[in-house]
Amino acid sequence: ATFDHGSCTVDLAGERVQLTAKEFGLALVLFRNLHRALSRSHLLEAVWGRNPDLPTRTLDVHVSRLRSRLALRPDRGFRLTPVHSFGYRLETMDTEQSS
Repeated sequence: ATFDHGSCTVDLAGERVQLTAKEFGLALVLFRNLHRALSRSHLLEAVWGRNPDLPTRTLDVHVSRLRSRLALRPDRGFRLTPVHSFGYRLETMDTEQSS
């Protein structure tokens, strides 16, 4: 993935996707930490700043939008999954392997 900070766009698999500033920030944190489980509090602080006063579902809604807008699905080479009672993890998938 290639991130363009000036235009808040991400080039992924040959497609350029325009994101909001918060979606862009969240995508950047997730891609910089591939295969690492990130806590909800870490993600909220990294994207929304220290001690954000946000509804609890804000992060979930943004993750859902990212999953959809960037097509983060196993058949496209990525999996963005919740980590129970902790946060989220973005992983690359081996699309060459057949099951």
